[in-house]
Amino acid sequence: MTRYPITTGTQTVTAAGPVTGTLSTATLTNLSTLYLDVTGLSAGTCRISIEDSATGTFGDALPVKVWHFECGAPADGITVSATLDEVPNLRKGATGNALRVNVLALSSGATLNLAASVDA
Repeated sequence: MTRYPITTGTQTVTAAGPVTGTLSTATLTNLSTLYLDVTGLSAGTCRISIEDSATGTFGDALPVKVWHFECGAPADGITVSATLDEVPNLRKGATGNALRVNVLALSSGATLNLAASVDA
């Protein structure tokens, strides 16, 4: 298996919205596990989704997995994952298919660091 990054390295997030980086899954037909690494949530809570797109433009984005985090996680962060069995409708293997990370909610004034990847 090869690990492919979804985000462009570890991103520091200060507001809700899409995170820098996307991954084309047009040629990645054997995806197995999605990973999200979260460190340094400075305060409050956040809700993060990995979304897919059929067109790669994300005007049609659908959340395939959503996680909720609270401040106070281990200092070295937390890694969560989802197997393909948990996200059976993930769009992959067709022209335009892509993944991205979207911070759906972040407590006011909070920051966090995150990185996402997928095994294929």
